[in-house]
Parts: sequence; structure tokens; C-alpha cells
Amino acid sequence: MSKLPNSQSESALHSYEDGPIAIFGAGLSGQGVAALCAARRIEHQVFDEVFPGAKAKLEPGDLELFKQFVFSPGFSPGHPWRKAVRAQIVPECIWGELAFAAQFWNGPILGITGTNGKSSVTQLLCAALRADGRQAAVCGNIGRAFADVVCAQDAEIAVAEISSFQADLSRGLRLDGLIWTNFAPDHLDYHGGAKAYFEAKLNLFDRLKPGAPCVVGETVFRAADKFGIDLPTGVIEAADEEASTAAPENSVFAHGPQAQNFPKVAKFADAWGISRAALNQAAREHKLAPHRLAPVSTVDGITFWNDSKATNPDAALAALKSFDKPLLWIAGGRDKSTDLKTFAEAAAQHLNNTRSLVLVYGSVGFHFGAELETAGIKVIQHNEFASIVTVARELALQNGLSAVLLSPGFASFDQFASYADRGKSFVSQVLSLKRCETNDNI
Repeated sequence: MSKLPNSQSESALHSYEDGPIAIFGAGLSGQGVAALCAARRIEHQVFDEVFPGAKAKLEPGDLELFKQFVFSPGFSPGHPWRKAVRAQIVPECIWGELAFAAQFWNGPILGITGTNGKSSVTQLLCAALRADGRQAAVCGNIGRAFADVVCAQDAEIAVAEISSFQADLSRGLRLDGLIWTNFAPDHLDYHGGAKAYFEAKLNLFDRLKPGAPCVVGETVFRAADKFGIDLPTGVIEAADEEASTAAPENSVFAHGPQAQNFPKVAKFADAWGISRAALNQAAREHKLAPHRLAPVSTVDGITFWNDSKATNPDAALAALKSFDKPLLWIAGGRDKSTDLKTFAEAAAQHLNNTRSLVLVYGSVGFHFGAELETAGIKVIQHNEFASIVTVARELALQNGLSAVLLSPGFASFDQFASYADRGKSFVSQVLSLKRCETNDNI
């Protein structure tokens, strides 16, 4: 079958109201697109295999019924529905949620991407804009779908966190600025390799309006050089540590992994005309989102740290680097095609004290544990996360360790629906221990 003709140009989609539009996925992104279509009285149909009320099957003749096709970011390039659409529909009619919603938005769109730190950077940049007197809203990969912001019209600037999944389907998105925080291999099971993962994010350079500032972390430059890719001229490099862009001392960005995020926002703020006073105010007032390297409680002299958001090696290594004393590290979950040997060897450099231990769990636990042991680290296997805090406490007491760190380095999806669910389980277990300690002392 030949590809269907494009019914509307990108520029004309502002007035496109005769539909119909096929929406794939009934999660937050899909719901946002459906609400936007309803608000604009655009005929639409949601496809989702499990969501009540959505069409669960894509029939052979369905594609001929629609003029535009919008995919939620969870649909990988290999998903049968995405492959079917790609085979029969011209690219101009295929959208991601961000790009589709952008056709109805008249204000600036600032994009933030990266392997780690993009949520903190997105929130800090949005807060800095607000402190500078501008109406800004966080959207995209965190918070609200961009389509929801478009419907609400409660902001003049959209600050969008953009995942590699969203960047992969970003044709039609026009950005007024971009921050690419850093790069490390991640989501390799989705993209098929580190270079493909890099190239998915690289799409965002093509989405920048002429003259729009683009700030990039130093690891992005190193990755581009490794892959033989030339970055565009005019890109502003932000080193992880620069004295001229240091965060206020009384902020969460002054120390630890967050110290590497602040310089990117500072350089972007300078380029976009956001005052340093507003940025510093936002930094001082910033509270870390849940499950990002923060202490939960101290029980029996052991401080338990929750960093469940660390779903890849670089995030976990950054957390380990923050500790200068022996500790018990909880690692594991579901692998995303990680180079386990390289991860283990890098971790061993931060666990160079012979008293440190690693408690591994989950579907990757056995294989990662074996690599850690080869790297000279003492490992204990415990597959079930539901009782992991009790085991960690006993091991810490036996070995005289005063810190237990959950910084898994892998996805949560073998035992949990999200990293947040994993973090909540960890916090709940720690607080249960705390209550037991309190009762014992009464």
C-alpha cells in the first residue's frame, strides 16, 4: 500500500479541526492529546491495549480512517503499531505528543534533555524564570503533559523535560533554547545501542530556532567525539565545575551530584537573559524531588539514603562519589543492556575501602554481583526488595557501617511500576525500622 498523503502542513495545524486523529497510548501524554483535541473539537480515537474505553486493536483498515497519528513516548520504534504507521504514513503526519501540542502553542518552548539531572535542571530553570517575573510551567517528561499546559493556557513559557523517547519523535517541535545536561549510555534496550541513544537526543539540535541558545555538558562533547559526530557551531559548553557558575553555598546545588547541574542552568540563564539574582534565589529555595539522594532516617546509628531515581550507572556512580566513608550500597533491578563489567569496575573505584559492601537484588543481581566480586568488592545477594532494609541493617551493624545507600543503577521494572514506587517501598521499610527502634526504647 502506498503512503497516505499529508492532509495538513505543519504551519496549518493551528486551524486543523476536521480530524480525525489517532492517539496511541492512554497514559498522561495520550490523555493530554485527547483533552487538547476535545477542546479544539477535533475528532480523535485513542488506541491502547489495556486502558478502558480505548480501542485495543489496530485493524488493517484503521490507518486509512485518520489524517494525523500521535504517539505517546512509551511506544518503541519496534512496537507493531508504530511500525505499521511508519510503513504506510508519510512522516509529516506522525507526531510525538510534545511536537503535536506545540502546533497550538504561541509562546517560547525551552527544552532540557540528558541522561541524568534533567528533572532538577528543568525545575530550577522554571523557578528561575518565575523569580525573574515570567510565567513558566514545567511539562514533558515530568509533571504535566505539554498538551495540558496548552489547554490550560496558564503560562507564557513552557519548560519541557524531553526524554530520549520524546526526542526520537520530535519532528515539528520548535525550541527557543536547549540544555543537554550530560550523556551516558542508557535505555539501550529501547534504542538498540549507545550511538542510537545519542542520536535520538541529537534530533533536538534540529529543532532549535535560529539563534536559540544551546548549553551542553562536557560529557556530551566527549560522546560526540567518540561517535564521530560534529556538534553544531555556537553550542555553549558548560563544564561540571566552574567557579564562575558556582551555586549559592546555602543551596542543594552547592554539593554532591547537584553541583554539576547548576553550571548548565547558569550559562543558559546568562544566554537567555535571566538574572543571576533570580537564579540564585531559585537555587536557594529549591527542594529536591523525592527519591533523589537524600537521607531518610537514622536507625541504630545507621543513616539510610534514598536515591531510587538513579536508574543508570552514571547516576549511581555520582551518588557513590558523594560518600567518603565505608558504606553498604544497595544496587540492582532490571538491566537495560548495561555494560556490567565496566559499571562494576567504575563502582569499585568508589568502594575502595575493604569494609564497604554491596547488597544486590533483582533480575540483574546475580550477574552484576559476579562482576563486582571479580572487581574485588564483597557482595551479598538478596533478590526480594520487600525485605531488603532489614537485611541491610543487619549487615551494616555486623560490619560497623554507618551508611546504607539505595542507588540502584538499574531500572525498577522487574519488581516495581516505577522508581518512585521502589523509593516509597524503601522509605516505608526504613520508617518501620525507626518505629521499632523507638518502641524498643520506650
